[in-house]
Amino acid sequence: MRLQLGEADAVVTDGALAASQAAQDPTVDLKGTAFTEEYCGVAMRRGADDLVRRMNRILDDYRKDGGWKASYDRWLLPALGKDTPSATPPEPVYR
Repeated sequence: MRLQLGEADAVVTDGALAASQAAQDPTVDLKGTAFTEEYCGVAMRRGADDLVRRMNRILDDYRKDGGWKASYDRWLLPALGKDTPSATPPEPVYR
């Protein structure tokens, strides 16, 4: 809020929040390069194996059917660009 009010010159935040703020607010520009590597996840109750399998399937389908790319292009491409590791969905790591 202070950035929007002109009371702050800059903020440091994670990439997802920064990209979403830049996508929603035309007065915000992302500068510099990423200086952290961040991972996002989905938390579920331990032992909820059916839910885990369902979520894994949804995420696999989202990557394969082009949904992930379409969403990235619409919401994040203008702020993050096409030449960033974020422009490609990460490979899933199942444990």
